[in-house]
Amino acid sequence: MKKDNFHEKLRAKLLKDPDFVKEYNHYSLKLKLAEQLKSARLKSKLTLEDVAAKMHTSVTALSRLESTRAKSNPTLDTIENYLNAVGYHVELKVVKNIN
Repeated sequence: MKKDNFHEKLRAKLLKDPDFVKEYNHYSLKLKLAEQLKSARLKSKLTLEDVAAKMHTSVTALSRLESTRAKSNPTLDTIENYLNAVGYHVELKVVKNIN
């Protein structure tokens, strides 16, 4: 069996499990957030040190915030403060579940 075919079959099987889908969607949202935070900082040409100084926090805390591996669960206030420090803001969109 080809590797790509194996992964597609595994993915299809897992996506039939509602508990897996819930966790997958939750993690996907956190991953997108971390990626967008880091992207905003890089587009602003700021280092973690620059942002930490603006926010009066540690580089370590911001690194966790931007990490796709950390088990960080930032508050909306933290996200807004971070984005303000890098010259961005939050736009929120709420959509109805498909299922």
